Amino acid sequence: MPISWKPAAKRNDLSYKVNYLEKGTNRTIHAPKVTQNMTFGTEITSSKEVIAINGYSYDSVDKDNLIITTGENVINIYY
Repeated sequence: MPISWKPAAKRNDLSYKVNYLEKGTNRTIHAPKVTQNMTFGTEITSSKEVIAINGYSYDSVDKDNLIITTGENVINIYY
């Protein structure tokens, strides 16, 4: 009997978190955003996660892109 191989489906039960922080202090200035049901290997563009926060101006992100893995998936956005 021949052995057949079928690739495993990619996990789609992963998540990522976006932190909105004050540059220089790392103080949280807006509630973090958590996105659930992400698929392993999905690429997230950090700049698309920037939001308007009253009294603050966007400064930078800690990474240009995030690839969803089974580890910690976090984007830090600084204002």
